[in-house]
Amino acid sequence: MTALTSNSAFRPVLALGMACAWTLASFGAVLSPAEAKTNTSNFYKAELQQPLQKSQKGAIGGTYWRCEGSNCRGVKSGSSPVRVCQRLVKRHGPVKSFTHKGKELDSAKLAKCNGE
Repeated sequence: MTALTSNSAFRPVLALGMACAWTLASFGAVLSPAEAKTNTSNFYKAELQQPLQKSQKGAIGGTYWRCEGSNCRGVKSGSSPVRVCQRLVKRHGPVKSFTHKGKELDSAKLAKCNGE
């Protein structure tokens, strides 16, 4: 290691490599997979008007859902919240409430979601 560090041509390369390694290690500690999963697994929340007979999970129009009773949770998708809601309603029936990123749909958007 002394031969590499004593050669002045390799010092900038070594410093850059160490800086990149440190940066990647720092990001890994900050953005752990468990945290990332938590942030996206409850991106959408819905309360169905009628509870399901049994728990269900699976993809509905590009959004993965887990539903138990009248509560459903979905992961983030690229569609608009109203469109995601409409797809859920088509599969499981009308919803009492629908939330995305912690914000509840207003009454007009909820009515549109339910096809009213």
